[in-house]
Amino acid sequence: MIVARAGHSTIGQCIGHVKPAVLVPIHNHPEQISNAQKFEKLGLGVMIRSEQLTPQNLIESIGKCATDKSYSKRLGVVCEVSKKYRGVERCAEIIRNMA
Repeated sequence: MIVARAGHSTIGQCIGHVKPAVLVPIHNHPEQISNAQKFEKLGLGVMIRSEQLTPQNLIESIGKCATDKSYSKRLGVVCEVSKKYRGVERCAEIIRNMA
């Protein structure tokens, strides 16, 4: 279980480690808001808008992610899809071919 902002690197790590997350995008940061909305829509975790963050809804969201096994199940599926693309290996191949 991870509680974090909603940058691409953070989301990639959640997927790679099959960890559900409560994402709190930076206020008025459209990219992070969109990332967190998509993450939640895919059933990988929960989003809380920073302007709506309270101790109570943070605790509730953490509890939801910790107990609802469907998040980890969906993350496992997305992780397997991600592995098929071999992103790091593919980038290294492209760089080697350019040298």
